[in-house]
Amino acid sequence: MAGTSRFAGLFCVIALALPARADPPGTTAATGAAAPTADRDPAWSVEGFASGLGGMIHREAAFGFDLGVGGRVRAFRGLLAAPVRFDGRGLRRADWDERTDFGRIVSELAWQGPGDAWWLRLAPIEGLSLGTGNLVSDFVSTIDPDHWRTGFVAAFDVRPVAALCFLDSFLDPEVIGGRVALRPFYWADDRGLFGRLEVGLTLAGDLRMPWDARPGPLDRTGLPASGREGLLAGSIDLRWALWRSRTVEVTPHGAWTRLGVSDGAHAGLTLALAPHQDVRLLLGGEWRYLGPRAVLPWFDGLYMADRHLWRDSPKARARDLAPEGRHGSAVWLGLAWRPWLDLAGEFHHDPRWDFATVSASLAARWPDHLQVTGTLRARGLAHPARSPDRLLAAVSADATLWRSIALFGVYARDLHGCTAADGSGALCPSDSFLLGLRLALTLGPTRP
Repeated sequence: MAGTSRFAGLFCVIALALPARADPPGTTAATGAAAPTADRDPAWSVEGFASGLGGMIHREAAFGFDLGVGGRVRAFRGLLAAPVRFDGRGLRRADWDERTDFGRIVSELAWQGPGDAWWLRLAPIEGLSLGTGNLVSDFVSTIDPDHWRTGFVAAFDVRPVAALCFLDSFLDPEVIGGRVALRPFYWADDRGLFGRLEVGLTLAGDLRMPWDARPGPLDRTGLPASGREGLLAGSIDLRWALWRSRTVEVTPHGAWTRLGVSDGAHAGLTLALAPHQDVRLLLGGEWRYLGPRAVLPWFDGLYMADRHLWRDSPKARARDLAPEGRHGSAVWLGLAWRPWLDLAGEFHHDPRWDFATVSASLAARWPDHLQVTGTLRARGLAHPARSPDRLLAAVSADATLWRSIALFGVYARDLHGCTAADGSGALCPSDSFLLGLRLALTLGPTRP
């Protein structure tokens, strides 16, 4: 049942209906990825599925179907799907007008997963953080389903050394990054205080970042045209779990970041509480010094939209609005009650309120019967009396009606390419909604 939204509501759910970071920045060593689930899937399985759906995409009527096949053999899992959408003009061209759109056929190809010594995954990136999250925080590769990007992530962790790298698209990469983490005293104190000290180096960049002060008209793919330049950023971070017990973990962290020619410093603390084996509470905060023209974290959950249009210019030009150094902060919280509830929220404060961001998520589950998720991301809180400059939100529901028959629905407050009054390109708020029915046939041994 849990796969229904991913299969049939794929093009909207992956882009928006994703949890905000429930763990503090970089909680999982070196990767920042979520911990693996406790339940193990069967040694092998094969699933074929078909779904019919209808609704609207960017406020235009659309309908269609999905056909796909997925399988798992021990540590390998794969899912290939052919989403077909129609509108009033026939086959919906916006789904296939860019080279990266063809990556949507690959829903997932993966070998192992987070928590294993090494793993590979080819799929849309659904919320990636590196290290303490000071540079790459909750990054999402696909924001608008009309501009699909199937990314790639590879990682290994042998305890003394760990590393992770990612591409926003395996067909046409533009945003790339990676992190190497060292635990210098692990050999001497693998189970003690000094063995938990971790030092990381992160590098990330945008190879073709939109750069013109004023975007041009929409190009043939529906995005604002612009001149392009590269941007490189790097950071050094430190994280040390100074106290760890069965119920309490206290982890301070610090980082220094270089974004182009701008600098930023971070210092924070996370408190993790486990009052019950199925309940986990996270509380954290961070102080930041942001130098002239520094905006951090840069590669965040809104980046793939803001890089083309941040207010009335690409995000590269947003740094010009912060010519002076300043102090900022961040707070985050998370509540997990397995397997029923996951709640998370973050607030990033900047004295330049145009850069302030807030995110929140909620996932409620009735295992094997129902799952409901909701997500909100907003940026630009300079004028409390009006809406934020950027607002993305989504809610999805997935219900098993009977065995392999499932009903799903997805609503997203998303983005759509449009033309501004002066003829330049823009990304305007839009809405998408789909409702559908999925039929699946699964072959394989039952779960142990």
